[in-house]
Amino acid sequence: MEPLRAVGGAPWMSFTCALAMSCAMVVFVACSGGACPEGLREVGGMCVPEDAGAGDACVPGAETCDNTDEDCDGAIDEEVTRACGTDRGACETGTETCSGGVWGRCVDPVDPTTEVCDGSLDDDCDGATDETPNFPSDPNNCGSCGTRCAEPNAVTRCQTGSCVRLACSPGFVDLDPRVAGCEYACDPRGAEVCNGVDDDCDVLIDEGFVKFCNRPGGVMTMSLCANPGETVCDGVDDNCDGRIDEGLLNACGACGPPPAPR
Repeated sequence: MEPLRAVGGAPWMSFTCALAMSCAMVVFVACSGGACPEGLREVGGMCVPEDAGAGDACVPGAETCDNTDEDCDGAIDEEVTRACGTDRGACETGTETCSGGVWGRCVDPVDPTTEVCDGSLDDDCDGATDETPNFPSDPNNCGSCGTRCAEPNAVTRCQTGSCVRLACSPGFVDLDPRVAGCEYACDPRGAEVCNGVDDDCDVLIDEGFVKFCNRPGGVMTMSLCANPGETVCDGVDDNCDGRIDEGLLNACGACGPPPAPR
C-alpha cells in the first residue's frame, strides 16, 4: 500500500486521503485524549487503516529544504525560501529558493558598496557610518563629510579639521580676503617702478611716479615715465608736464620764427 497523502484540511481535522486503489476514505487525526474510529489505528498522531504498514502514513508537517514531501501534498520542497545576505546599513537581504533539497543562489540582494562620506549611510554594511575619511586631514572631507579644501588659484591643506590656504598659485595674488582663493592675476616683481606694469600687484600701475604724455594735436596717445619734451609749438602742454611749448618759443616768447629786427 502506498503512503496515505493528505489532500486537504489542517491539523486536528479530517483529511481525505488517496489510496492506491483510487478510492477515497476519511482519515481522522486523533484529538487530544481521543481515539481512532473502529478499523483505524493511530500512527504518529494520525488515524490510518489497521493494516497500513509503518511507512504507509504521511503525517503532514512544515515543508523544509530536505528533498522530501513533508506537508503531504505530492510536491517536494515547494515554495520553501529563506532570506540571504544582510540587511545591515544600506544593504538589503535577497531570497534563496530550495529545489531538491539544495538552496539556490541569492536573488535580488542589495550588496555592500564602497563607503562614501555622506553623513547618513553605512554603505559597506559593516555597522559603522562614514568611518573611512580622516576628518582631521582629508582634503575632500575636512572636518565633516563633503567639505573640500579647494580654492581657485591657491594651494590648500586640511589641518586639524580646518581648510588652510598655504599659498597662492604662481601668477596670482589674493587682494580680497572676502573672496575665496587668489583672484588677481599678477606676478609680484617687488617694489613699483615706472614701467607701465603693476610690479607690486596692488592693482595700481606706476603709482607714486609723475607721468608724462605725448598728445600731438591735443589728443593724448601715450602715458610715459620719461618726459618726451614738446614737439609742436601749438600753445598746448603736449607732454603733460605743466608747461606749454617749452623749448619751442622764439626770443619773443611766441611760436614761429623770431621777428625781423627793426
